[in-house]
Amino acid sequence: EHGLTAAVAFVRDLGWSTRRWLPSANALIPLAYVLRDRAGGFRANEYEDVRRYLCITGIRGLFHGSVETTINKYISNVRKAQSRAQRKASLIFKTIPRNELRQIKPEDILKERGMYSPLMQVYLAYLVSKNVRTWYEEAPLLDVSKRDINDPLAVHHIFPRELLRGHGIEPDRINCMANYAVLSQADNAEIGDKDPKAIYDALKGKTKDYADEQLFFILSETRDWVAAYEAFLTARAGALADRLNKFLKLA
Repeated sequence: EHGLTAAVAFVRDLGWSTRRWLPSANALIPLAYVLRDRAGGFRANEYEDVRRYLCITGIRGLFHGSVETTINKYISNVRKAQSRAQRKASLIFKTIPRNELRQIKPEDILKERGMYSPLMQVYLAYLVSKNVRTWYEEAPLLDVSKRDINDPLAVHHIFPRELLRGHGIEPDRINCMANYAVLSQADNAEIGDKDPKAIYDALKGKTKDYADEQLFFILSETRDWVAAYEAFLTARAGALADRLNKFLKLA
């Protein structure tokens, strides 16, 4: 119980404050095992290994299937450590098969439809690591995620569904990770179904900077982005894949 409490505190600091945003509850068990007899949580030099372990096992679905066997595999190296000092989170991370450390490709982003998929959960952790803020409220997404409401974060369609349907865009291109941003529920409601270029052009100062942290300056280019929607998806998928690969140090 002590170890699990500390592991849960860690994932909350990634922005994963509700079950909807947690890639795998089972992945917490090896972490709880590491922390079971520690006075504190993870050491500062373990943070990156723990974060990478949670994110990579999530996007690769490594805790699907034979869960007990998988949990035992990740605990095994920790159990074999001869002293408490040797029971490090790096032992858990190093258990991930090397072939699972492959890069995220732009095609993976373009194929992803789920608004709360493991890739989106990792994207939120990336945003939190960069202290990214929601646009109008200007609050850090980590602070938003910890608000005392059931669903504080919103997955925002950058190009609204109704707008794209009106231009004949197919549903599987509308519901695409490259068209998703993460905002507060209040900001998502304020933007609604408005044209994203009009919203972007109306933003000023820091608010526009906060938007560009997720839009990667793509909308700053002058063109009809509804007509060029496929180009928008391609550009943003490439930017997302590049940043997530750097975040997770995927070769």
